[in-house]
Amino acid sequence: MKKLFLLFLVIISVNSHAQVILSSTIQNLKGEPLPYANIMIQNQPYGTSSNIYGFFEISIPYSLLNDTIIISSVGYESKKMGLSELKEKTYLSAQIIMLPEIIISSSIKEDKTIILNKFKKRNCFMRHQPDYRVDSTSYLPYRQDQPNIEAIYFPENLKYQGKRIKEVWIYTTSYSVPSYFRLRIFSSSSHLPAHDMLIESRIIEVKSPYELVKIKLEESIIYYPSNGLFIGMEVLIIPDNKCDMVVKDQHIPIYSPFMNFTKAKNKMEYWIYANGDWQYREHISEGIYFNKSKKDYNPAISLILSN
Repeated sequence: MKKLFLLFLVIISVNSHAQVILSSTIQNLKGEPLPYANIMIQNQPYGTSSNIYGFFEISIPYSLLNDTIIISSVGYESKKMGLSELKEKTYLSAQIIMLPEIIISSSIKEDKTIILNKFKKRNCFMRHQPDYRVDSTSYLPYRQDQPNIEAIYFPENLKYQGKRIKEVWIYTTSYSVPSYFRLRIFSSSSHLPAHDMLIESRIIEVKSPYELVKIKLEESIIYYPSNGLFIGMEVLIIPDNKCDMVVKDQHIPIYSPFMNFTKAKNKMEYWIYANGDWQYREHISEGIYFNKSKKDYNPAISLILSN
């Protein structure tokens, strides 16, 4: 009996460290594949993105089989379910877009461009932090190797309310080119990111290692809402974005592109969506490479408005 009990413990121990590979194809209710959907394990550092056919595969520890998976794609309701419930095909329902309140002036005014969170490229930096997969002295580009959204909050402001969003500018660094990210624009509710303001998925190509990406939005017809809005850059965990950095004979995978940060004249709020939750980061000066000053930084994202 004692030998049987010890064998049972050994089996549990082996299973708890074993890896399980799960896969599924993400489709809408019409059976059409949803490319570049993001997949996260709630409150766990595991995630991936679907390919152009909506298919994904993820390797997780056996011990997480009772955890929750979150699957999301622009224009569709996110789905949460147990990992053990995952099937060959996963269907997402179309999202009902909730348009935020806007007020548009009827008076005729001269067209004027306004740039919010304006920055200079020479004042931009990437975040680097020690990578303990190597050692505490090796600084690598900082970001979790899983799907996430880095966003900046543009607060409510009567001067901008109802003005049309013309463009979004994001300064990026890429270690593999071309690389790709998804632009996200969220309305604000109770000072939290709420609904997508972009109806269709906007996959943006980055063609250079250092690039000021200018995204035109005039055809989307989006106005600055009364409660403000969040502009975000969504990381895609896809082969095109992957690059192995060799550090002290170790191959460390990283996914481009990386958003840069700029010295803050007026501090703005920086938010991250990861592991299934939005998190506010009050200070982002830590981890800025060559940051000898103690100044804080904003994400290098500008919002271009017009009347």
